[in-house]
Amino acid sequence: ERTIKLNALTLYNNLIRLILIISLLILTFVIPYSSSIINIYIGSKLSIKYLLIF
Repeated sequence: ERTIKLNALTLYNNLIRLILIISLLILTFVIPYSSSIINIYIGSKLSIKYLLIF
């Protein structure tokens, strides 16, 4: 029973580590792109608003 529990725990820990690493990688790659996309989106909206005002 002990060995099974230990194996389950190690598997669980490895899964958590993998998920954390993957999420960190996704965050590091996605955040710069998402911020630039948001900036472009907001910029286009703002420019359209300014064009309508002037």
